[in-house]
Amino acid sequence: TNLETVEVKSNITTIANYAFENCESLSHISLGTELTTIGCAAFCNSGLIEITIPESVTNWNYDRDKKSHAFVDCDDLKKVVIKSKIVPVRGFESCNTLERVELGEVTVGEGAFSYCDSLTDVVLGMNTHTIGAYAFSNNVNLERVEVQSNLEYIYDSAFINCKKLTNIDLGNRLLHIGSHVF
Repeated sequence: TNLETVEVKSNITTIANYAFENCESLSHISLGTELTTIGCAAFCNSGLIEITIPESVTNWNYDRDKKSHAFVDCDDLKKVVIKSKIVPVRGFESCNTLERVELGEVTVGEGAFSYCDSLTDVVLGMNTHTIGAYAFSNNVNLERVEVQSNLEYIYDSAFINCKKLTNIDLGNRLLHIGSHVF
């Protein structure tokens, strides 16, 4: 398809599974404030460059058997801003051109941003409390993690194999650090 831009109106609550799959020309999408559900592989192999997930999103469909997270094979995606309260398991895994992630009040799911080869910069907002296992693992170019948050839990291997990450201030609210975090 030649679809380049989409505006999801505020009355739309669900983007179904595979809704924009293979829309390789789709580079920009605006998501409405009433959106609650993003289907599995909804943007699979799309041409998105940047996306902001509104805080209204509470459901992310995922098919573990097919490993079909919402943004699988988004090879043009460079920036993700998440205002919703959860980043799903493997939600942005292997988005190889992703450079920057900004998170608000969120729980970062297991492997959510793992294997993002170009990821260099992560900002954890004030109310990021939990980073799941392997959440940012194997990001070989990750250099900076800014923790503005009340971070309380970092689970196993969250930043393992992030070889360029040399300094991180975890704040003073941390209650749990899992095994092999770094």
